[in-house]
Amino acid sequence: MSTGTAIKSSQDAVTRGDLATATADSSRQVRKQRGFGTNTFKSAVTVSVALFLTCAIAECLARFLACMTVPADGKDRAFDAKMLLATQLADNKEPAVIFIGNSISNQGIYADLVEERLRQKGLALKVVNLATTGSCIQEKLELLNAACTPKSGPRLVVFQISPAELEQELAQNSAPTSEFFNSYVGRNSKFRPASMPLSFWDKCFNSLDQYSYLSRYRKHWCQYLHSAINYITNPEASRSRGPIPYVHSQVSLAGWSPWYGFVSDQDLDRYTQTSWRDFTEKTGKLPTRKWLWDFSNIEMMRDFCNAHKLPLTALWMPELADKTILYSGKNITPEECTAKVAPWLTLNNIDFIDLRKANLERTDFSTWNHHNALGAVHISEILAQRLSDYQFAKQFGKK
Repeated sequence: MSTGTAIKSSQDAVTRGDLATATADSSRQVRKQRGFGTNTFKSAVTVSVALFLTCAIAECLARFLACMTVPADGKDRAFDAKMLLATQLADNKEPAVIFIGNSISNQGIYADLVEERLRQKGLALKVVNLATTGSCIQEKLELLNAACTPKSGPRLVVFQISPAELEQELAQNSAPTSEFFNSYVGRNSKFRPASMPLSFWDKCFNSLDQYSYLSRYRKHWCQYLHSAINYITNPEASRSRGPIPYVHSQVSLAGWSPWYGFVSDQDLDRYTQTSWRDFTEKTGKLPTRKWLWDFSNIEMMRDFCNAHKLPLTALWMPELADKTILYSGKNITPEECTAKVAPWLTLNNIDFIDLRKANLERTDFSTWNHHNALGAVHISEILAQRLSDYQFAKQFGKK
């Protein structure tokens, strides 16, 4: 073979080698890219599965803890506790007095004490407080419907009314619909038929709350986490504050939620100086200077009691009326307000217990219209005395 041929053969071999190397490199690069894509997909799947399993484990733990401890998540859990009390009354043949209302009577009526005082007068009446904080008329009627069945004994319903029940701008006066019952899962506290429209995120969380205990009790879990961190960083201070409250410790056997704080002069001044602007921001409505009377809530309660043959009594709780703009801003006095209510109640054959003039001290209040434990004891003593004179008590209590 000549030298030229040899050199050419060597060049061809180098070229073929370069091509083979390039092809191999290209193949490795393609395999590497495919492998990267496959690895990325596998990593994404692994992360998704891990996240799903973590959420599932957290949800299982949340359900276990919720069933074990019954966490008190504001109004939601309190409503569940009251619903449990209501269902326990369903087949009870004992004559009973049922208080129904909002947070004012929830905090201000100590049903255990009322029952004890009535028994001391020889009146064997069961007394239960089914009032719930922030409740609308649908919730009140649902509680009464659970407590008053054809199998239950005689019932006297004491319905606490307040400006929120009578003022058109405050009242939630939609008729009961299936919407409330469909929304009820441990009570969705943000459901209000006549309230402001919910935001997109509120709707998302409300939907999630129906299926997830982890979401439904998120405030409770955050409180636990916060308390755990505080306990680690400052155990002595954490121990002095006591345990996180539960429904079992907040609600007595007859449904009383005690609150031991009392209103300060600073708080009273704050209530008095609240502007219409603040009122609008809280309610989402621009209030008028004229009181717009609305008896629809009481009418619905009246119709329910008439249909179930239940005697109905209206109750107006004591208040520090001079410490709120609710009356002064509307150019009406509390006396004029109750003077408007009383004839309507009389016309509809509804008894009226007006405790507005009850002799309560400022230290009996935790806000201008909410009562602490001291006020609740005082009010309960008065209610026991008033109820002992009722025909219902004399007719059924003596038996």
